[in-house]
Amino acid sequence: MKRQRYGFLRRMVVGALIAACLSASPAVLSAESMDSKAADRDLVQELIEKYHVSGLESEALAGKSVDEMLEKLNDPHTNYFTKEDYASFQSMLNRDFVGIGIQLEEVKEGLLIVEVYAGTEAEAAGIREGDIIVAVEGSRVAGQKYDELTGVLLGPENSVLNVEIEREGNRKAYAIKRKTIVLPVVTGQLFDGQTGYIKVATFSEDADERFQDELNKLKKAGMTSLIVDLRDNPGGLVDTAQNIAKAFIENGVLIHMLDRDKNDKPVFVEGGSALPLPVYFLVNEFSASASEVLTGFVQDYKLAKVIGKKTYGKGSVQSIFGLTSGGMLKLTIEQYLTPNYRVVDHKGLQPDTEVEGNLPQLIEALHQTGITEITLERTPTQVTIDRVKREELMSVVVENGKTYVPARVLAALIGGTVGWNAEYSSVDVKAAKAAASYTEKDRTLILKDGTGYIELGAFTRAFPQLAWGGEGERISIFARKAG
Repeated sequence: MKRQRYGFLRRMVVGALIAACLSASPAVLSAESMDSKAADRDLVQELIEKYHVSGLESEALAGKSVDEMLEKLNDPHTNYFTKEDYASFQSMLNRDFVGIGIQLEEVKEGLLIVEVYAGTEAEAAGIREGDIIVAVEGSRVAGQKYDELTGVLLGPENSVLNVEIEREGNRKAYAIKRKTIVLPVVTGQLFDGQTGYIKVATFSEDADERFQDELNKLKKAGMTSLIVDLRDNPGGLVDTAQNIAKAFIENGVLIHMLDRDKNDKPVFVEGGSALPLPVYFLVNEFSASASEVLTGFVQDYKLAKVIGKKTYGKGSVQSIFGLTSGGMLKLTIEQYLTPNYRVVDHKGLQPDTEVEGNLPQLIEALHQTGITEITLERTPTQVTIDRVKREELMSVVVENGKTYVPARVLAALIGGTVGWNAEYSSVDVKAAKAAASYTEKDRTLILKDGTGYIELGAFTRAFPQLAWGGEGERISIFARKAG
């Protein structure tokens, strides 16, 4: 049996939805999978008894089926995979999917295409960003939830997806083949010619090599600071996190691994090199497992400032074991602690600077690198910051010819704070020596879906360091951090 350490959590969809490029529908309990579990039952019991961190003994597992044994463990991270399930698991880790190559967001009219991936069948068919899918396989999309459409959007390699697209008031039908698409695991960008940015989507087998490639490019471009984005990163291989850690320190302890007997087996970082520039990590509540390994490491050694939200809290390590049927058992074999012996499991890691919201988090990180002036441009399908295209989208509200922008984004742009005043039902913004309140009563504020939107004209009157142009949903905002 070959063993590999994994620390993986299925990604929870937040913000924009990557659709029509997911590879597999949810597993169905078939007669074949039941037969596989029956064939694997004895080996599963043996592996649990020998390796699971709980130390559960044979008496507790005797006579139980695979499902009953896993339920007895009460461990959400120990899982049984059929061959097909495991293939899907690996696809999610490696970000290779079957689809037509588009990224979607739910809108009132249907599914808005916010990105068409280069070199895909969708691009070849002439699909564009800003197109809206109004029908899939002859059924109207409006009114349906994305989760309800998943089974229709997905399909096997070379199958055809029939969609109806609306573009500038005109509709056209497309028949597009689904193909395997490999999304980048690591991407890099440069802001303002000085701040490097590296996004790590998962800790796949080659993510460490891709990280080093992007880091080298940014060094050659003359970056003076670095942002590492681990938001929504569900984890992956501990070995990959260990190799990435070498980019920040010569030698150190990555984590302390505790087996079922609480024996400490440290995982070391050796042969690395210090990075002589300021580093900032972005994390959120969906940063888990190997993301937390690396975050805890840079925090404890004071190698980076961490910005965002408290992380998920998955402090366990799994190994993959091959089974008789060809399936796999993902089994929790150890718990881990940070270099300073901080507990991660069920607790998460607290950022040094807590910020709510994807765009405000990035803006705060840019401010901390020393960038004080930011130009943000927004269309219905994308956001750019200083002409760098971003994954984050920004909703706006247009009402009576006026444009309202999320209060948290506006406050972040000027380096201010934002809060809700329950007594006056107002959103209050403060920055340096200026402050202002916005309410629905005076029509400077709109509350929608739990978000407060401030009218741009009213905001610039109170905070003249922010200026804007454009109209409706296409706007450009220039802001200078208050100081």
